[in-house]
Amino acid sequence: MLIKDRLTISILQKLVETKTIQEIADEYKCSYIYIQKLLKQYKIACPYSSKKNTKTLIGQKYHYLTVISYKGINHRHDVLLNCRCDCGQFTEVKRTNLVNGNTKSCGCLAYEPRPNQTGENHYRWTGYKDIPGYFFTGILKGAQKRRLEFNITVEYIWSILEEQDFKCCLSSVPIGFTKNFRCRRDTTASLDRIDSFQGYIKGNVQWVHKRVNLIKHNMHQDELEYWISHLYETLQPSKISNKIYHTHLWGRRANKS
Repeated sequence: MLIKDRLTISILQKLVETKTIQEIADEYKCSYIYIQKLLKQYKIACPYSSKKNTKTLIGQKYHYLTVISYKGINHRHDVLLNCRCDCGQFTEVKRTNLVNGNTKSCGCLAYEPRPNQTGENHYRWTGYKDIPGYFFTGILKGAQKRRLEFNITVEYIWSILEEQDFKCCLSSVPIGFTKNFRCRRDTTASLDRIDSFQGYIKGNVQWVHKRVNLIKHNMHQDELEYWISHLYETLQPSKISNKIYHTHLWGRRANKS
């Protein structure tokens, strides 16, 4: 009698409840792949498909979770385990997520107070001091794309920012960076080239507010001062309300601390 005839659907369903695929293959003297193909053909999920039996996980603790019992299999054939969290709550966890460390608690860990993990304190921080890594990388890639000379370092531009006392070189408005990448638009500091016809080289960069840099664009600083003096005489800033000034010129100021 063929192995396929001996291993009917009902027999396989009973075997997979207590044995691994390898144990079934050894019992019927066939290959692991052959039993795996039969399970796939009959659409039977094996909770102990791995060589390490799931039952050996019962009683073990992974981070905040302790395995209580075997729950079953979901529609994606993922093994589910009943676990008890240190906070007292019970939850169902995928075996792969539990063993790999992707799931560490029932969810209570997300609400626990944690130390500040932003900026330099974050384990994935790639910047220097308050300057985020993505900020300096963006300047470098922009210079390469425009084929501009680039010979400055992040330490050099940080020293310039300290010399300017974290203020815009042209307007004396406080500037800074956001520590959250998702809120990077709130960053107010912008690195400007004094002479727009030269690249990012030492002696040709300064820190300005991003709004000021937007106004300056590719003008030389002398040309910018010329236009500002004429705009000042024409617009009569005394008639401009403080609310409009703060909203449209300053924008949302980044918190340096």
